[in-house]
Amino acid sequence: MVPEPIDPVEAARKAVEVPNAALAATLRAQAAALVAVADVLESGQAAAPAPSTAPRYATAKRNPWGSARAFHDRARAGLFPTFKIGREVAALWSECERAIEGSTRRRDAKPANDAAGPPKNDADRDALLARAGVPMRRTGGAR
Repeated sequence: MVPEPIDPVEAARKAVEVPNAALAATLRAQAAALVAVADVLESGQAAAPAPSTAPRYATAKRNPWGSARAFHDRARAGLFPTFKIGREVAALWSECERAIEGSTRRRDAKPANDAAGPPKNDADRDALLARAGVPMRRTGGAR
């Protein structure tokens, strides 16, 4: 069973019949306020709540990376400006997010010579070392 909606104007009229004058005045004021709010909502001119302008801080315990080590490593690298709150390193959350967006890098493909895998025999190994400029040691024999 659904209760019938209460009309604030009708409630105010009924409040006049209440013997207690203070209670009647309070009910009238509340009914008038409800009528004013209903008018504003019906007209569509209700103001949206103001967005929060306070900065949101990131610390080692609470940061976009979710890791204290990752936060401190990136702070030391200077990816975003930091400051201290007491003994704790902090940064603006928006600066941390900007650092994340700016640090997206693609991994390079492996070079062709690494794709072949390790050398199969000693000759391949010696050739690879010679190309890299590593001098070979002589083994055994007279000098």
